[in-house]
Amino acid sequence: MLELFFTIVFIAELIIAGWLISHLRKWDKKVCDLNLKVLEVKPKICKILTKFKNSVEYITKGYNKAVTFVANQKSNILNAIIKNIVVLLLIFLLKIPGKKAIAFFDVVSMLIKIFKKPMIKKVCS
Repeated sequence: MLELFFTIVFIAELIIAGWLISHLRKWDKKVCDLNLKVLEVKPKICKILTKFKNSVEYITKGYNKAVTFVANQKSNILNAIIKNIVVLLLIFLLKIPGKKAIAFFDVVSMLIKIFKKPMIKKVCS
């Protein structure tokens, strides 16, 4: 009786092993097919990703240029407003003629710019 039990268990194990092996072969074939498809598409994906990367870099450079331009224009406009206010104050409060007030302001602003600049340039930024 025990021999019959072991024989039935052994045959069941063989059936399960055969089923597992057949399914593993099917899954292996599907994985190999999928791998071939991925290998075929890989160069296209790389090209697309490279184009996308270049586009992002181009957009980033444009954005940085726009930010720099806006910052420069902001400082230019601020300087022009300050210049106009000071010149108007010089004209109305000190009764200085307009051309002389503008020239005086230009000289003062140039001196301020000269003294604001560091005398020693930085070697490493």
